[in-house]
Amino acid sequence: MDPARARTLTVVLIVAATLGALARLPADGALPAPCALPARAGDVVVCDGAGVDIGGRAWLFGRKLDVNRATVADLERVPGVGRTLATRIVAERDRRGRFARLAELDEVDGVGPKLLARLGALADVR
Repeated sequence: MDPARARTLTVVLIVAATLGALARLPADGALPAPCALPARAGDVVVCDGAGVDIGGRAWLFGRKLDVNRATVADLERVPGVGRTLATRIVAERDRRGRFARLAELDEVDGVGPKLLARLGALADVR
C-alpha cells in the first residue's frame, strides 16, 4: 500500500471512530443509563461508557473479563482455560462466593502461577 493511501485510510478510520463516539453521547447532557440486567441468568454484562452491554465482546474494547460474573463459556475463551478448568472456577466461585482478588484463583485445582499471570492480563475481579 502506498503511503498516501495509508494516510487516507488512517484519517478515514479516525473520523469514523470519532463520529461513532460522538453518536453515543446523549444530546441533552444527561448521564448514560446503566446497563440492563442480563437477558438470561449467568450472562455477563459489561458496560461501555454509554451504558451499552458489550458482554462477550469486552476484550475487543480492551476491557478485562470479570471472573466473578463470567460463565463457563466466557472463561473458556481465555487461552489455557478449557471447559474442565472453567467449570472448576465457576464451581469454586459458587461454593465460596465472589473472589476478592485474582490471586485467590490459585486455590482452584489446575490454576497455577503461569495461568494466573495470563489471567492477570485478560481478567480481573470486581
